[in-house]
Amino acid sequence: MKLWLDDVRPPPDETWMWVKSAQEALDLFRDKEVTIASLDFNLGGAPSRLYDWLAPNGGQLLQAMAVENLGPEEELRIHTDNKRAADQMVLLATQIALHRPKRFRIVVDDQFKTYLYES
Repeated sequence: MKLWLDDVRPPPDETWMWVKSAQEALDLFRDKEVTIASLDFNLGGAPSRLYDWLAPNGGQLLQAMAVENLGPEEELRIHTDNKRAADQMVLLATQIALHRPKRFRIVVDDQFKTYLYES
């Protein structure tokens, strides 16, 4: 299964399972075989709503995945516009990849270029 985590942007096509919360994504990692995952950092909607800032983000999802030794089979993509968060997510994803029996690719997509990290 290809997993797309983003509360606003739809997935690239209909082959992706679209979830809008970190908890939904974590549940799928626990229950299904995720081959490719593409994660956003900022989740929760409009910043004018106070409680939206308290919603778990893509980085917290990766922290939970590290604790539970969960990860995609082939590739983890990071598609956030938040550059600082993308750097944090790459570090977390690298730690996850290093501890998995089968390592996966880490790809960071931003509006200018794609970065590929091989673990």
